[in-house]
Amino acid sequence: RNNKNLILDFAGTTFLSPIISLLCPGSFAVKCAVCSALATCQCTYYLSNAEWSICRGLDRFTLISRCATVSEAYANQGGRSLAVLPYTASLTALSAASSAAVMEAVPFIPNVNLQALATTLFPVLGVYLAASASVGKARVEVDAAAATVAAVAIQANSKGQGSGSGKSSGRDEEGVLRPGRRIIELLVLTTKANLRELRNQVRTTFGSAYA
Repeated sequence: RNNKNLILDFAGTTFLSPIISLLCPGSFAVKCAVCSALATCQCTYYLSNAEWSICRGLDRFTLISRCATVSEAYANQGGRSLAVLPYTASLTALSAASSAAVMEAVPFIPNVNLQALATTLFPVLGVYLAASASVGKARVEVDAAAATVAAVAIQANSKGQGSGSGKSSGRDEEGVLRPGRRIIELLVLTTKANLRELRNQVRTTFGSAYA
């Protein structure tokens, strides 16, 4: 059925101009001119439709790329925080092993103060390293959550620009560009700029004349 529809669409778009030109009165040259003119209109119409779809696709791709860029920035920051966690964990293990080794050597230390220092130094260092690892893990989790929130916020902001600004937003409810409405906005802006320039020229001309 799809192939049949494609064949019918192709036949309709291909033979429409020759059929209409054959129905037109006049000589063969006139019919050929009408056929070529209609075919040109058809080609430009389908080209405009294709460019409309391409425009919306590029705008949607830009929106997705923007979300991906922000998410990637936070993800890279989280990756940098994550890279140091294995090293911190290894230092914590080293501190624990050093504490066990020092405990074996405590009986050979003659001074009590040195014994106390030796028995508390490495455990305290291990505690601080474990705390720093916990802080690094929390930073990674925060960066991951921030990446998700940033992407969702950008998407919601784009949708809000489409649905909350009314008909003058130039975007649909999904935040994707409406090419036709945006062209109308550009035409309005161009007209306003030209009228402003014309008004300034008129004021300059008549102002210098009366001066």
